[in-house]
Amino acid sequence: MPLDGVSALALLLLSSFVIERIVSGALFVLPTLGVLPDLAQVDSKTARAAAQRKYTYVRVFLSGALVAALLAQWKTLSVLGLFSQLSGQVPPWLDPTVTWVVLMGGADRIAAFVKLPAGTAPEPQADPPIQVAGTLVLDDHRAAK
Repeated sequence: MPLDGVSALALLLLSSFVIERIVSGALFVLPTLGVLPDLAQVDSKTARAAAQRKYTYVRVFLSGALVAALLAQWKTLSVLGLFSQLSGQVPPWLDPTVTWVVLMGGADRIAAFVKLPAGTAPEPQADPPIQVAGTLVLDDHRAAK
């Protein structure tokens, strides 16, 4: 059964969120198992950069594998398939590729969004008080009437 636009969009957003949470959970567990180094224990800048690069590689690999598994499960999930004008003009390999890229990017953006502190808004900055140096003359034109 083909998905309509709203259902496909909801499935894309939900899938991106689930993929991001699974990958974040794996990246939390892997240092405990000794597969990845613990970033809090790395002292030197070069070792920290190398460890961060490993985390990035693992994140991309896990996200890509989960997206591929999702696309293998739901063959009707397609971004370009939502546009009826493109349905006959799209090569068969392009639609899954674009959907894969959208889900990978969505998982990355969800990760950035989830890291925001929940329920807190930045406090408004108070304007500094006005300071005047020299002579200040206030002209009240209403008093002259």
